Amino acid sequence: MPSGGILDALPMPLGSLSTRGLAGPNGTPLMAEFPAPADPAGGVSWAWRPPDAPPSSSRRTSADLRDIEYFRGFQLNHHVACPFRTIVPFDRPDCDPPVSSYALPKWLTRTGGQMRERGLIYDFDGVIGDSEALANMVLAETITRLGRPTTLERALDRYMGKRWPEVIALIESDLGRALPHSFSDDLKLATLERFRADLREVQGASSFIRHYSDIPRCIASSSSLDRLHICLQILGLANEFGSHIYSADMVKRGKPHPDIFLLAAHNLKISPSNCIVIEDSSSGVSAGVAAGMMVVGLCAGSHLRPGHAQRLTAAGAGFTASTWGEALEIVAHALRTGIVA
Repeated sequence: MPSGGILDALPMPLGSLSTRGLAGPNGTPLMAEFPAPADPAGGVSWAWRPPDAPPSSSRRTSADLRDIEYFRGFQLNHHVACPFRTIVPFDRPDCDPPVSSYALPKWLTRTGGQMRERGLIYDFDGVIGDSEALANMVLAETITRLGRPTTLERALDRYMGKRWPEVIALIESDLGRALPHSFSDDLKLATLERFRADLREVQGASSFIRHYSDIPRCIASSSSLDRLHICLQILGLANEFGSHIYSADMVKRGKPHPDIFLLAAHNLKISPSNCIVIEDSSSGVSAGVAAGMMVVGLCAGSHLRPGHAQRLTAAGAGFTASTWGEALEIVAHALRTGIVA
């Protein structure tokens, strides 16, 4: 069976499209099941599954078809748990099987006569992990012990969302002296100890991530790679992003510059204009906008204070959401309509 992507199959004349030759987004060949029973809305569905998957893993019921939306002769399947392609015949009985339109996975949309692949880019702290308040409380306690009384509010306002070298420079400026050589290592150990005891996800984050598990996605954060990996393990999300975890340490300029998001889009092999960024900080929003991406400002972390949505809007966020449920509605609408950047 050929292993070309589904995009390679779509330009074929409808009459020549058969149950052979389609593949999943990662190039995995897909094979056809037997025709499913007639759908109440009309027509018969063919289910697709990886060749090594059991037949029971295919989605063949009419319930799948309720989630199909029509776009100029194509269909866009937004079923959350369906990584399979469904071919639904309508008016071409001469095809093998009879086909007049396709059901597409939700990482593809059709706009302006062209197929467009989408990508999701997540910040981590305050977006996936409810870590900002914990990390900044440890930081405030540490700076206080060094002789500069610092509250959580002060730490959030002064240091949050910046790359570590910038934070060090600000702390040294506040103290009026250089920090001890062991400061970074000692703080890291104290922060990770607090995370292991108290870190939780921002409510709804894991549900959203798994809802869109078939969309190319990554993390692009100002935190260090080792901290990100540890936090993902604590939250049970270590396997959700594969190698697509990017730190601002990997680029020359951190947020609000677009470098980290452009690196992420490049490695996802998605055009920046087709990426959706989910951010909680003004600097992150500015970075996403500068990268030419659609930005959703998420105001769901426990560290956020009144007026934060307005600050994210002022930084350029096209949308703001106070919960992951609201973010789900925004992203679903963007994918349905093809409106991203």
